[in-house]
Amino acid sequence: MTLQAHQLRPILDDPARELDISPTQYRRAVESYTAVGNWLKDGYREAYPTSTAEPEIYPQGSMRLGTVVRPLKEGRETDFDVDLVCELQTKKAAVTPSSAKKQVGDRMKANATYQQRLANEGRRCWTLEYAHTDGIAFHIDILPCVPDPDKGIRIFVEHMTNPDADTQFTGTTVAITHRDEGGYEWRSSNPKGYGDWFGMRNAVAFERVKIEQKLLLLESNQQIYGSISDVPDQMVRTPLQRAIQVLKRHRDVHFAGRADEKYRPISIIITTLAARVYQGETDTHAALEDILTKLSLHGALLEDQSAVLDRSVEALRLISRQPDGRWYVPNPVDPDENFADRWDEDNHARARAFFQWLGSLHGEIIAPLTAKEGLSDARRAVRKSLGLVGPSVIVPARAEKTELRSYPRVDVSNPGKPWSF
Repeated sequence: MTLQAHQLRPILDDPARELDISPTQYRRAVESYTAVGNWLKDGYREAYPTSTAEPEIYPQGSMRLGTVVRPLKEGRETDFDVDLVCELQTKKAAVTPSSAKKQVGDRMKANATYQQRLANEGRRCWTLEYAHTDGIAFHIDILPCVPDPDKGIRIFVEHMTNPDADTQFTGTTVAITHRDEGGYEWRSSNPKGYGDWFGMRNAVAFERVKIEQKLLLLESNQQIYGSISDVPDQMVRTPLQRAIQVLKRHRDVHFAGRADEKYRPISIIITTLAARVYQGETDTHAALEDILTKLSLHGALLEDQSAVLDRSVEALRLISRQPDGRWYVPNPVDPDENFADRWDEDNHARARAFFQWLGSLHGEIIAPLTAKEGLSDARRAVRKSLGLVGPSVIVPARAEKTELRSYPRVDVSNPGKPWSF
């Protein structure tokens, strides 16, 4: 790491750490969703008549990926969400989406405590709302689903040679319940496969930083952790995960109250594109700058859907446009699913908002970090752009005061054992 990179590192990393939930909040969330999972498993024979075994319960989304951000709503921090999958062990043909959804809902209502916390039925999930602790609340979204191996096999066969797909993860495809005005239907998803795919992209960086970060977490949270083995992997943050946290929080601040707020980029697009770009940068600034540079080049597709991109960037297959002009950001574990399926609506409003936001992010974070005005000005600019007011609440990590370390760049195309929870 160069001297400049060493000086810039805390200016971006310290605010990113402030965006995170605390170890206490994380532990409370885990204890809560573990208890929910145990309740969903107990008495499964009566609760889920067609199931052959207890349901499989596992987290998905930012909680699993390690990219949780304390969210903003109307300029104020609000509760964060914990996404929990309840995969009933029954054949898809043996249960309807409406009955699967009802079975999980009825099981939650059978518990007096959970019944009080249960919100009205959502389109896909049942939601439990938890009160504030340490100034922040959270809610648990429970997603009912069933295994869908036939769909996984079809994806594998049809996309074996598709460079947009990682077919090694299609074996965990599920059918999730979806409710709209027309009633209930099955929708395809693969949260476990996506988590494994992201873990593979993040694996080398995770192995590189985990010991140092766990030691620092142990030292500063001795009331929670008794030894380094008590520090969960999910509390470790690589430059990729920090970059995604910065991207998501800047998006929240940038679009708050704007006329185009409804077009703001969704988190799954941000996470997927960042993970595809990431090439093992050893600090958050370098990772974020590379992500922004490569994604911004695709802005040329707004005016010319056949625009020729840099070959090295085009090879990453990040964002493309189809012959009919539609935008395409594929789900890496199910390329039939297009995360950008609404980008062509309203004269490409979501695409325009995405690339305009990237430009603002570069001007408000990357530019100050490379300017000559000084580190103090850069620190203020970064904190303001992330909606952080007042002095930092983060005590600089002891590791920042030690000798400069030199880490080799890594090739994430061969990460070894996938990193997962």
